[in-house]
Amino acid sequence: KLREIAANFAIQIGKAQPEVFRWLLQELHVLSDEDEYCTDLFRAMVTLLMEPEIDIDVVTLQQLAQFLVDRLLAYPSQRPPLKEERYTLLGYLELLEQLLKLNPSLIMASRLGTSFFSSFVKEYLLVLPDEIDAEGAVCDTLATRSVGFRVVSRFL
Repeated sequence: KLREIAANFAIQIGKAQPEVFRWLLQELHVLSDEDEYCTDLFRAMVTLLMEPEIDIDVVTLQQLAQFLVDRLLAYPSQRPPLKEERYTLLGYLELLEQLLKLNPSLIMASRLGTSFFSSFVKEYLLVLPDEIDAEGAVCDTLATRSVGFRVVSRFL
């Protein structure tokens, strides 16, 4: 409940002060991939990205894009064991979806660049388990697959 209140507070203050989004981005940098209580942090960030009247500077958006690309590139080899849901992965994908909606050139300018579509689909959505990768696609829950396909459709 406390995290939910803090996220709601961050959203309300963030609508008037873009600095709040930068603060949330700093919090994101220290978030563990196994954090099961991170949904409110991601909800606050996604909500602020969706608000048309909030002016988040390009440098901050570039930092977010770079962070997401780095985390998503590393995630297949470092994914935590599945418990109930992959909450951090789900949050990363929701942020990526909003970032693609807001400014897709930020992802195109990243290390993924023009290979984003093929890399994302191959690693995250359409991998069949084999003797090399017994785990299959990274998006292995209903929620992550749903958002993963929305990310692909935003990219197209």
